[in-house]
Amino acid sequence: MNRLHAAFPIVVKKYVWNMKYALLGYPRFVAPADALQYLSATLSGTEALLDLGCGRGSLIRGLRKTGWMGYYCGVDISNHAIRDARTFKDQRCSWVVSDLEAFRSPFKWDAVVMIESMNYVKLAELPAVLNRLMGMLADRGVFVVRLHDPNKHSEYVRTIHELYPGTQNMGTNLFRIAAGSPRSVGHQA
Repeated sequence: MNRLHAAFPIVVKKYVWNMKYALLGYPRFVAPADALQYLSATLSGTEALLDLGCGRGSLIRGLRKTGWMGYYCGVDISNHAIRDARTFKDQRCSWVVSDLEAFRSPFKWDAVVMIESMNYVKLAELPAVLNRLMGMLADRGVFVVRLHDPNKHSEYVRTIHELYPGTQNMGTNLFRIAAGSPRSVGHQA
């Protein structure tokens, strides 16, 4: 089913996500504990975090509860989700409505995260998307991916490891790629 979701044109994805958020109340403000624990232990208080597929902003809400006070930018395809996220009043947060495939940033980020959102990118587009996102990292930045079910999304896990052999598993569902990690020769963009 997720392969089907990833294959939808962007306009269909946007419609589906807006319906999930507007009509179904999908999901509320709970970020995965492993991602919160890893990021709060890894990020300094002044670093900048880009959250791709941020939904209603559950990650930043959780990080603020841990005391992290860095700059945050959340990106999501759903204008309904971003509208709800903006109710979290924080001067160090910004919100952008965009699909992951088209999003561009002129800034360098200390961390770029995709918490349970990578599997919505078409597998065939993943190498180009990852290459672009890795280019958004600051010199000592980190790219963090969390998959709800790595077994179900094993093709994504395999692709990440093939593209970036230095990818570290930070637990069952969490993966880390450091800025400057070499890409495998057979996958140069």
